[in-house]
Amino acid sequence: MKGRVLYTLDQTVRQPRNWLFLSPRAVLGFGIALSLVVGSSVYGHARRAVAHAQSQFIVQTLNGDEAIGQIILLDDRQLVLATSEGDRSFAVDSLLQMTPTERVDTPAENTGVEVQLIDGTQLTGTELTAGDGRVRLKALAQDVVIPFRMMAHARFRKFDDQQTEQWKGALQAADASDLIVVRAGDNLDYLDVVIQAVTPDEVTVQVDGEERSLGRERVDGLIFANPNPPQLGNPLCILDIGLPIHVRTLKLTDQRLTVRTQSGISLALPLGSIRGYDFSAGKLMYLGDVEPDVMNVVKFLGPAFPLELEMHKPRRNQSPDGQPISIQSQVYRKGLGIRSKTELTYRLRGEYRRFEAIAGIDDEVRGRGGHVQLIIRGDDKVLFDEAVDDSRGAVPLTLDVSGVNRLTILVDFGENQGFADHLDLANAR
Repeated sequence: MKGRVLYTLDQTVRQPRNWLFLSPRAVLGFGIALSLVVGSSVYGHARRAVAHAQSQFIVQTLNGDEAIGQIILLDDRQLVLATSEGDRSFAVDSLLQMTPTERVDTPAENTGVEVQLIDGTQLTGTELTAGDGRVRLKALAQDVVIPFRMMAHARFRKFDDQQTEQWKGALQAADASDLIVVRAGDNLDYLDVVIQAVTPDEVTVQVDGEERSLGRERVDGLIFANPNPPQLGNPLCILDIGLPIHVRTLKLTDQRLTVRTQSGISLALPLGSIRGYDFSAGKLMYLGDVEPDVMNVVKFLGPAFPLELEMHKPRRNQSPDGQPISIQSQVYRKGLGIRSKTELTYRLRGEYRRFEAIAGIDDEVRGRGGHVQLIIRGDDKVLFDEAVDDSRGAVPLTLDVSGVNRLTILVDFGENQGFADHLDLANAR
């Protein structure tokens, strides 16, 4: 059969039961088509296998869109989610946050070192050594190498409340020189030094041009001077692994998220260890993370002692009684806890488009008749003026603040004149 080829789909059988007579060109075309079909099938199967092996995630975008599905692809530019309605693609710049639908419990590590980088990234590790201008930390089941210039501080022990305040004072004192923090009885003390090296047994520093070594057991912490820190800008996102990781780049491969922090440190994180992804940096402002420009607090039964007014002040990212914010059994990590009568003013400078929050009487006083009048103004315009009481539940707010320079929030006395007036503005942003 000149110019024709005997082709079989079952090459392993000498006398095929099913065979075709095809020209060489047809054979080539058929082979390519078969490869494409098989390749597509394999890709589809692999894609589904990867997606099905992962947890479900809730994705929220800046424009209020929401989707639930499994991650197919995630990198610096794009997120692809397999949802019940098909695959959905999101530009990373459009994302607000992403959280797994199931609670992630990060197992507690037997850590002895707490480290913070200049970008805000925090790590805990089991061992820290240093030398040649680099810190080496065993953390997250890997060896992490951090240049001195990217270190903010390292802490080797837990502190009580008094020591925590003293540690904060030492952090504020760090300027042109490094500090070594040691314990003096029950208190902390610190000394200006130049950090040279750290081993499991001792810390070597330079003091007044002379090199000295201290036993590691005497050292509670190290604070690294950064008089001219690099301008890092906003992170792509902040990962929550029980501690914040400020990320510049990320890529998901084989159930592991490879990230580079804002300070240039490379980390590999199991996908299942991440509690949440916050893409909001530079895109929104949570009121619970900033101080108001103006705050006025008035008690119903006044005048009040200064200590009373201090206790009566609104709380950031807590309920009015200092507990986690909770409305109708829904707990929120961000927000404001406010009692009447309180007025807060925030400077927006015309840079924001919307104000969003969920208003409600906190669960800590549920059933006790909480009632307030909530008034929100943008400059001189009233944007919201309604009563919020115990029976109303959660009240979602979405207010247009385009061009607004000052946002003012007034929680005024309600029908019960300050009784059980524990208002939450959950996720106020």
